[in-house]
Amino acid sequence: MQRWEYRTRTLGVAFGADWLHERLAELGEQGWELVVALPLGGGTSVDHHTYVFKRPKADPAMPVAPRAEVEAPPVIGPTAHPGRAA
Repeated sequence: MQRWEYRTRTLGVAFGADWLHERLAELGEQGWELVVALPLGGGTSVDHHTYVFKRPKADPAMPVAPRAEVEAPPVIGPTAHPGRAA
């Protein structure tokens, strides 16, 4: 039976679409598959999403090289967005 490991990342749009695409691509290269993106925030705009990823758990009988992990920068609140007044 396939077993899965999961991880979540909360990322904001403050860094732009290209930055977000690069982070998601890095996670994909490490074997993480995006399961769902959950919007955070309220009102008429969503500044952040929590992304849920999964990947198959390694078979303990088959040793593999350690996987590098992507470090996400801290989540930036709405008042720190470029071009937006505080």
